[in-house]
Amino acid sequence: MDDFKSYTLKDKQKEDVVSLVKHELESRVEIIFSYIYGSFIESEMPFFRDIDIGVYVSKDIVLPDQFIDYTLSLSLEIESFLNRYPIDVVVMNDAPLTLLFKITQGRLLFAKNEDLWTDLVTKTWALYHDHNITSRDLLEQLIKA
Repeated sequence: MDDFKSYTLKDKQKEDVVSLVKHELESRVEIIFSYIYGSFIESEMPFFRDIDIGVYVSKDIVLPDQFIDYTLSLSLEIESFLNRYPIDVVVMNDAPLTLLFKITQGRLLFAKNEDLWTDLVTKTWALYHDHNITSRDLLEQLIKA
C-alpha cells in the first residue's frame, strides 16, 4: 500500500533535495517566489511522506483558471525530475488563509520580487492572527452563553 509510504533522509540529503528543487523552480519564469514546508523540513519529524512546495506565480503567465492543471503538471514534473519522492505543489495565489500561513512558516526557497513576497507574508500573518483572535473571542462568548 503506497498511500502511506514514508521516507527518511539525513540532513545533508535533505539539503541536496532542497537545492535541486530550488534550482528547478527558480529557473521557471512564471514562479515569482517559492517555499518548501511541512514534515520534510521539520527537524523533529523522523520521516516524511511527501515534499510540500508552495509557489506564487505570475497571473500574466499562469491564468487563475489554469492553477489546478498547473499544480498537477508541476508536481509530476518535479517528481519525475527527483525520481523518488511524491511532490505536493500548492499555488499560493489562491490558497486559503490557513494554508498560506502554514506555507509561509516554512522555508523560503527564493523570491524574485521581494516587495510582493513581503506584502503577501505581512498580510497573511496579520489576517491570520486577526482571524484567530476573533475566532477565540467568539468561542469564549459562546461558551459563556
